[in-house]
Amino acid sequence: MKANWQEYSEEEPYVDDETEEEIVTVTLLSDAIVRDENGNMLLDTAKALGIERPVGDDMYRAYAKTRLIGGFNRKWGLPLPQCWTLAAGSVLRCPADKVDREKLNGYVEHGVGERRNEGLGRIAVNWQTLPKLERTEAKKSPKKPGIVLSAKSSEMAENMAKRLLRNQLESELVALLDAAKTQLQSPLPSSAQFSRVRVAARYAHLTGQIEIISKHMDLIKEHGAKEDWQHAEFEGESFFDWVKEMCELSSFEKKFLQKKSLPKIAGKTAQTDNELRTTYLARYIDGVMKLGVKQNQANRGER
Repeated sequence: MKANWQEYSEEEPYVDDETEEEIVTVTLLSDAIVRDENGNMLLDTAKALGIERPVGDDMYRAYAKTRLIGGFNRKWGLPLPQCWTLAAGSVLRCPADKVDREKLNGYVEHGVGERRNEGLGRIAVNWQTLPKLERTEAKKSPKKPGIVLSAKSSEMAENMAKRLLRNQLESELVALLDAAKTQLQSPLPSSAQFSRVRVAARYAHLTGQIEIISKHMDLIKEHGAKEDWQHAEFEGESFFDWVKEMCELSSFEKKFLQKKSLPKIAGKTAQTDNELRTTYLARYIDGVMKLGVKQNQANRGER
């Protein structure tokens, strides 16, 4: 049965502006396995098509890629050996008077190389003949009116934006605590003092009242332990002043947002409130206190 691989409309070959020669373009529509008389793979497009390409002749131009392909023999139930092929999409252009059109037409109709019954070796002649591309300005689409969300959709968008914000804050909290490890240097307050601040921070987190931590630091002053916190430094200031500063809600934007834009979904921007500020400032203080306890244990050689 005679195969017919032609599946495109052939165009007239274009004429080179400089030499006024007609140019033929050959495109591989599928991978092609072609061997020479010695059984070696031909990975040069011109040689695979039986076209002699003089070295240095600018009229012969080719774009080609190679790749490995395999296969499977259903009769024997075994894989076929992998072999190199000229990849589909490889292109050759050359002068029309240097090409045997009758041979090329045969390749168009029957294919070239091996395993043509599997669809390999399909080619197209003069399928892409334009010598250059023309650029045109794209027409701008008119702006569409803004989408009006229903009450339920608006609430959903706000919740999604808030979840994105919390994910962003969680990542920032991890980064802040990771950076804090390098800021803890002796002398430090005792582990017992760190633990008491942790208790206050957790209570502040649960109740939403950041001032609980600040009041606890004031009590430390009354009990005469303030010197331990003042002699210890953290982030370029005394540990006492750092904790008091982190108890101010305004520190939230400076530490966690740092001029970053708030997440936005369907026109709804995530909102921050005092409860959110308290939550992350208290967790940050708690995390730093925990690092202080671990540092004290490391300094004493404890596990």
